[in-house]
Amino acid sequence: MAISIARLQREDFEAFSRLARDSSGRGSLSFSPEYVEFPDDADRALGLDGETYAAHVDGTLVGAAKIAFDRVQYEGHIRPAALLGGLVVHPRHRRQGIAAALTRHRVARAAERCGPDALLVANLSQGQAASLAATASWQTAESRPFARATVRLSPNARTPDGPWTVRPAGLDDLEEVAARLTQFWGSANFHRPRSAQQLAAWVSGAPQGAAPGAASAPRVYLVSEDPSGRIVAGLGITYLYQYLAISVVALPLWMRVANRVVHALPDDRVIRPAAVDLVFLDPEDLGPAQHLWDTVKQQWAREATSLVLSFDPTGPLAPLAQAVRIRSGTMMQTAIRAGEPPDPSRPLAPWVL
Repeated sequence: MAISIARLQREDFEAFSRLARDSSGRGSLSFSPEYVEFPDDADRALGLDGETYAAHVDGTLVGAAKIAFDRVQYEGHIRPAALLGGLVVHPRHRRQGIAAALTRHRVARAAERCGPDALLVANLSQGQAASLAATASWQTAESRPFARATVRLSPNARTPDGPWTVRPAGLDDLEEVAARLTQFWGSANFHRPRSAQQLAAWVSGAPQGAAPGAASAPRVYLVSEDPSGRIVAGLGITYLYQYLAISVVALPLWMRVANRVVHALPDDRVIRPAAVDLVFLDPEDLGPAQHLWDTVKQQWAREATSLVLSFDPTGPLAPLAQAVRIRSGTMMQTAIRAGEPPDPSRPLAPWVL
């Protein structure tokens, strides 16, 4: 059996979307991703330097996987890095070497883009045997666990009270935002430092002429001001729902009954997520950050069904997560290939696709 690996082409988008649906779980609880845009287009819009690769056998698309590139802080040094993710193989073609072939191709691509000593990482759900097998060929270490939480939004949430004002960051704010992010994250592993110029490019990734925070913009950076006009907290929001939705294919009976009461899932069973990243706050005064979070929950419920936040349960965001009652969600670990293992005392700034 000959396996060919190449960049995903536009003519394969329908087959890729079908592969993603067919590769989702088929148990009593299962989800299916629904791609709205071609992955390369979505990556550009979302500010990711990403590539998607496809595996074909006899002309049929049977697997796919992603790789993203950035400059990442690891053990006190900024270095080029590659993040592997999004690996799917059609159920009828598993255990045939397709996942291994996609992994080898991406590892080689990381060496091309970042050099032979590139930092290589992949995020795994704890206890997921298939994912562990996919990284075994290159992994030399692993991080301490981090949480990937999904927070349900409610259109009926009340407007939060407080003396702070939440607004989109202007270009004149970005020098301060960049400095505050650097100060807040310190020496955290996998922190991706951002200059004011990089933040400006991130913010201006909206379609030409779109105002920050407009529904048509793929992302926005929000800051919280105190009554004196001082910026006291900030976070970025990426509108994943413009490019990806997640359909709930199957629910156990008890969850269907419970959902009628707690409304953990939307009535149409389609999850439209927005991702939260680039957070900074004052650990001595969580009030502004809590107000900012609650404002986002209230205002973004008109567009998204949930917020996704990845955080180290013992790291810098843990006090905010506790204050706003974010449950840990899925526990993850990062598989690492590096010249040295991570210092377990360093906090994490999870890097996720």
